[in-house]
This record gives sequence, structure tokens and C-alpha cells, in this order.
Amino acid sequence: MRAVVIGLAVTIAVMSPDGARAQSPSVRDTTGADTLARARSAVAQPGTPETSLQARNSITDWSRERRPPKHAFPFARNAAPTTYPELSLSIGFGDFHSGFPGVMKAFRAIEDTLRAGGYSVPEAQDVNDEGAFHIDFDARLHPHLDAGLQFAQTNGLNELRFVGALLSGRYTLSQAEGVSLLAGLGGGVYHFRIDRKYGGTPITPLDPYGGYTQLDIIRLEGGGDYWTVDGRVEVRTSPSTALVGGVQYFGTGDVSTSAGKAGRISVNASGTTSSLSLRVSFL
Repeated sequence: MRAVVIGLAVTIAVMSPDGARAQSPSVRDTTGADTLARARSAVAQPGTPETSLQARNSITDWSRERRPPKHAFPFARNAAPTTYPELSLSIGFGDFHSGFPGVMKAFRAIEDTLRAGGYSVPEAQDVNDEGAFHIDFDARLHPHLDAGLQFAQTNGLNELRFVGALLSGRYTLSQAEGVSLLAGLGGGVYHFRIDRKYGGTPITPLDPYGGYTQLDIIRLEGGGDYWTVDGRVEVRTSPSTALVGGVQYFGTGDVSTSAGKAGRISVNASGTTSSLSLRVSFL
């Protein structure tokens, strides 16, 4: 006699040698197996006591704990979002690298007009790389498409601000689901203010009262539109956080103006940022 059992309780009928029918007690499986097992009854052999025998035929070994598949990285098991858009906020820090074409030439031209009047004017400090930070508000619209708003600013003598939008394509590495490559294209508006200090250098003769005009600072200021391209590597550290390292180029074009006796000066604020940021998803 056979009985197919679904669940955890198993009842098996056993036939005695004289044909009498005996009912074995219920056997309860407490292993928590989640597969179906087939129970077979067995006929007691002559000369042996009546017993309740059980045989199992299962696809998997019920006593072996199921383990998740191994991945190359521990964070690869973090599930990607299944609903879109996924909104996130990123804050990053890095450096802004630029030669500031035309900037030093503009300062030199202004300084030379003052020196031509017979005044000793020190040369402006050369342009150096500046620290920078950025804040991004992103929306992942599709497994392969991100869109976001961006604010970036440098700190120091060369102050630049960029406000714009970025559309990025995303590729998730098949061997490590927690790592993604992104490439973006965008644009916006920018403003620059570049100062050089001269420490109160006199630039006019003494007046009848002993007064004079002094040079404290020369400031170049302007702005316009910019375009940008970037490349990033994103490493998901948890279902809601990720570290992002990237390089972004800002193209600004030339901004020119008349500087009186110094003639027409032109400034280009194009440059590249390299940064590391933390991205936090909140929806």
C-alpha cells in the first residue's frame, strides 16, 4: 500500500505477516524541508517485529542547508531596483584641473599698462589647480539610463560655479552586479571669478594732500554656457548606497571684454574635475 504525502506529517500503513492490517503512528518531519517527499510503505518480513518503515525520494537532500550562489564580490547579491525612477543624492570632493587659457595673459596685460606709468607692480600668482566639490540629484529612469541635475564649485582664488543637467548611459558588469560603468553628456551655465591680490601697491602719484590710489586686487569675472562629458565607475556598497569615482570635462569657450589701455582680453575657464563621491538612494 502506498501513500503520497504533501506537507510535514507522514502516515504509513504496514501489513503484518498474517494479513492483518496495522496502522503506524504519525511521523512528523521537523527539518523544515521545502521539497515534496514520497513515502513508501514496507511489508514486515516474517520473524521480525512490526515496524514503521519510511523511505524518502527527494530531489534534494533535506538535511543540507541551501546556500546562495557565490559571486565575485560580496555586494553583488544586492538587488538592483525593480521600480523606476530610483532617486538619489550624491556629494563628492576632488580637484579642478585647468590651465585657464588667456587668464595669465589678461593679468599680464593689465599689469603692463600700470608699469608703463612708472609704477612697480608685482606679477600675479600663476594659476594652480583648485579643490572642488559637487552635489548631484539623480534619477535612474531605466536599468541603462540615468538623468540628473548637477551643481559644482571650486574653492580658492579661482572660483567657478557650474549648474546644469547630465544624461548618462549605464552598463552593469555581468560578472559583478554591484559595479556599473557610466558615461554622460550634458550642459548648463557657469560663472567664474578669478582674483589676484597685489597688497596695496601705489598706482598714482601723491596728491596735494599726500594721498594716492593703491592696487589691492584685480578681478576677472564673467560666465556663459558650457557643455560637459564624464565617465564614472559606481560600486554599490549596500542596496541604498554606492561609491562613485569619476572624471568630468567642462568646456566653456572664450569670454572676452575690453580692458581699457590693456586692450581686449579673453578668458577660457575650461577644465577637468576628478572626484570621489557618496551616492545615497532614498526612493
